[in-house]
Amino acid sequence: MRALLLALLSVCLSATVFAAGPSQNPQAQQGGDDPIAEIQKLNEEQQKAFGAINALNPMSAQYGKPGAPPQNLPAGMEQLQKLLNHPATKSYLRLFSSPEFSQGTEQLVNHPKRMYLVYFEVGWLVIFLILRSWRLSRTNHWFKKLWVKTWTLLLFWVIGVGVVPWFVFGDIYSKTLSGFVEVLMKK
Repeated sequence: MRALLLALLSVCLSATVFAAGPSQNPQAQQGGDDPIAEIQKLNEEQQKAFGAINALNPMSAQYGKPGAPPQNLPAGMEQLQKLLNHPATKSYLRLFSSPEFSQGTEQLVNHPKRMYLVYFEVGWLVIFLILRSWRLSRTNHWFKKLWVKTWTLLLFWVIGVGVVPWFVFGDIYSKTLSGFVEVLMKK
């Protein structure tokens, strides 16, 4: 059985190779272009594309240099330009280029008490679940349950995002958060 399958496979492969025949490309028959010249041409095109991307990138050193960005962009570059002109993208770029936010996040990431934040957040989550369960068990009306869920959720976010990190990190967190709010609120 194996010999039969092997013979059938070799016949199919030889028929495929025979049917393919010589190349129909006239350049391939004549030797074509120089491969080194083609590679150099592709490298030049890539360098132009990277230059156009860097000219559009506000975080790049080449941003806003004379002659950049080119007016007739390829289709991919037009999409990139459209993305960079979107207001949300501009806000994110403004936020991440803000020195207050960048330095603050770096200090928070490297803070020696950052694991305490995890412990306090888990503790706060347990307290929140107990508080919410207790308050929901005391109410019978659907509107009162909706109100309890709303104010406890608001309390959870205010304490979880504001109070607990401020308690662990101190002024570093408040400066980073104020830089975050300031950059996102200004137009």
